[in-house]
Amino acid sequence: MAKKSQKNSKHVADLISSATLSALTLLAQVDKFAFLGVLDAAKPEHQARSELLECIPSVKREDITIADQEAVRLLQLLRFRTEEMLEHAFSQIEYESHPEINTFDRSADAMTRLIWLRVKAPRIFDQIETIYLTHHFHGHKKFLGFTVRDGDGRDFQWTAEVERKLHEGVNRPSFPRHLKSLTLGPTRRCHEQAAFPRRVQD
Repeated sequence: MAKKSQKNSKHVADLISSATLSALTLLAQVDKFAFLGVLDAAKPEHQARSELLECIPSVKREDITIADQEAVRLLQLLRFRTEEMLEHAFSQIEYESHPEINTFDRSADAMTRLIWLRVKAPRIFDQIETIYLTHHFHGHKKFLGFTVRDGDGRDFQWTAEVERKLHEGVNRPSFPRHLKSLTLGPTRRCHEQAAFPRRVQD
C-alpha cells in the first residue's frame, strides 16, 4: 500500500519519511497538507508514518498533486546552504519580533525549522525559497547579487515589491526570459543591478 502511495506522490512520501512527527503535525495546519491531520503521534513512529503513507491514495488526486508540489518546496531547500538560509530567516523573524518566535527551536533539525517557517512565517519562507531558486537558475554570481552594492553606493533593499516580482519570476516556466522584463517601478535600476549584476564577459 505504501509503495502505491509513493508512485504518484513521491515527494510527499519523502517528506513523511524524513520529517519528525511533531513537524508533520504542525504542517497539517497548512490547508494543502490538511490530510496530515490524521497523524496519531501517540502511536509508534514507524506505525504512524506507515498509516500516513497508506492514507495518501484516499486523498483527491488534485489535492495530492498540489501537496506534492508543496513538498518539493520544502525538500529542495535542504540541498543548498540550508543553515545559512535558516539563519537569514531567523534574523528576519527576530527583527520583525514575530509573535511566535519563542516556538522556533534553533536547535531542531533543518526540516523542522523549514516547516515552522512554512506554517508560521510563510512570507519569509517565500523569501529564502526565492533566493535558492535564483541561485538554482542563475548560478553563484547571481546568488551573491543579493549582498552586493549598487553602482551608486546604495545597499540593495529587499522590498515587498522586489520580493513579489522575484518570486513571480522564478516560478514561471521560462524564468530566464521573463526575468529580463521584470518591472520594479521607480527603483528598478538599483534593484535590478543589485539583485542581478551583469555577467562578466569571458
